[in-house]
Amino acid sequence: MPRLIVPFPSDADMADDDSVVENFFDSVDSYLHRHVHNTDRSIAETDCPEIEVCQALFYEAQINNGGHIQFVCNTDDDEETYRAVASGLMHVGARRHLAVLLDFVEWRRGNPALMHGMIGKPDPYRGPHRPFFDRFDDAFFAESEAPISRYAADWIRSSVHVAQVPIEEYLDYKAGRRSHTLL
Repeated sequence: MPRLIVPFPSDADMADDDSVVENFFDSVDSYLHRHVHNTDRSIAETDCPEIEVCQALFYEAQINNGGHIQFVCNTDDDEETYRAVASGLMHVGARRHLAVLLDFVEWRRGNPALMHGMIGKPDPYRGPHRPFFDRFDDAFFAESEAPISRYAADWIRSSVHVAQVPIEEYLDYKAGRRSHTLL
């Protein structure tokens, strides 16, 4: 039985990676806000590959929008998030992006003073840590590997735990007219 019901407005959208990823991300993110972020639960407690893939997509979006500095600031430098992202990258097969993340985490652990010096600062983009973060951003973007979202789209389409249903059926699930097990 699927753990996640994801709406797809049309068959054409199923062929479009961006639509697949966007609908998946919105569904998982909605679940996270209702059942994890607004509770005492942690992402690790869910033990759910769908959430980990969503975290990998979040990582990609953060790096695309502001680099590793933005990612660190928006996750409060949370080790649990880094583990979930790494697991999500493994699930989708984004090996080179995983290598960049693991290099970053290893550097981060070895440089607590630099990390502490940037967290909570009014302008975290300035400081002695910047060249190191630029190096990780450059490595992330230098990869000839497909974007994480491309890998995720393929994974979502093939996941036995993700039910891809027409929007009308999704609304029935959401309204309780159909039952399912969500995550």
